Amino acid sequence: MMEALTSYGRPFHQRGTQLAVGPLNPADIAAMAGLPAAEAFDAALVTGGLPIICARWRDGEDKLSFLTRELANPVSTLVVSAQLSLAAEFPDPGAGPDCLGSDRQRRTDLHQHRACRR
Repeated sequence: MMEALTSYGRPFHQRGTQLAVGPLNPADIAAMAGLPAAEAFDAALVTGGLPIICARWRDGEDKLSFLTRELANPVSTLVVSAQLSLAAEFPDPGAGPDCLGSDRQRRTDLHQHRACRR
């Protein structure tokens, strides 16, 4: 999308600057969501520190409430980003769930399963 806007002859040609926003650290998340240190660390693990997901965390909300609310919404940023990550990792829709170990209980079982071999 940005390429289309900033290419020659387009409105933002040579006006836009690409900006990479890295993940937030637990201290940033604690300040943003009003969480104590231990809960902010959990929030960082749940969200991956992605600012767009962290912004959905309500002030003082616990991890279970956040996950319940976000997972109930099929178009939440948490769900969509997870779907996109899985789609990138497992382009064949049938290979994902089986490879993720739906019927495997040990790590060695996963490695021996042929669907997981690359």
